[in-house]
Amino acid sequence: MRRLASLSFVSVAVCVVAASGRAAELLSLQGFPLAANEYVLAFKIDIFGVVPRAVCHIPYGWTVTAGVDGSPVGTFAGVAGHGLNALNTTTVGQLKNLFLIENVDRIEMARPEHPATFDGHIQIGTYGRMPRKCGGR
Repeated sequence: MRRLASLSFVSVAVCVVAASGRAAELLSLQGFPLAANEYVLAFKIDIFGVVPRAVCHIPYGWTVTAGVDGSPVGTFAGVAGHGLNALNTTTVGQLKNLFLIENVDRIEMARPEHPATFDGHIQIGTYGRMPRKCGGR
């Protein structure tokens, strides 16, 4: 069984990158429902119109990737190494301020008619059951 919810819950906090003089933003994965008996195993988010500048931190035991394919299209992904490293209600805060991003309109590929978008899923497991996806696809 899979539970799906919108990733419109992805929240963004603003910061300034002093080295480049360009505004950048911290991207968090938060606001999705997580019950006391659930945990996060993985996520995959397709991005459009933003450029990943950094993975700000990596939860212990996770693999986290970020990249674009030379166009405004890219992906953020993360997966726990095994179930012991899954994020539960007390540790899911590690997905806050996870990526530093910059909007495409602030760099050479400026196209204001193509706003930044995010779509994907978060894989949530329930203790004693098989994992399910939470999110777009």
